[in-house]
Amino acid sequence: MKKSLLIIFIFTTSNSYGSWFNNKLQQYTCKSYSDSQNCSNCEIEKNNFLEFKVDKNSSRVFFTAYEGNKVYVSGVNDNCKIFDEKNWSCTNEIVNLSFTEDKMSNGIYSSYHTYDKRRPFLKDSFSCGK
Repeated sequence: MKKSLLIIFIFTTSNSYGSWFNNKLQQYTCKSYSDSQNCSNCEIEKNNFLEFKVDKNSSRVFFTAYEGNKVYVSGVNDNCKIFDEKNWSCTNEIVNLSFTEDKMSNGIYSSYHTYDKRRPFLKDSFSCGK
């Protein structure tokens, strides 16, 4: 009986308080901007996961990228437009170098990085997570 109550409690709280538990997104590489927006027709990046923490008060989105269970990059996007944890947008521009757009729409993450055409060795990239 105690085991049953514990299982019911865990199931109920995990649905109500999902942020208490692991909510990593599987990372994908995409060939185009439109594919990244829908997270469709993209290749899975095996063992690569993304995790986001949203701070609406400071307009910041903290991110962590994992390779397996090991963190390989983490950081923060500032000056984001945040509606809620599953709907936000962050952009960053470095004049004469690059433009970056990271956003989440209905819980699906997409990322777009484009580079100044005068730097042909830097290639535009598209990715997503779900």
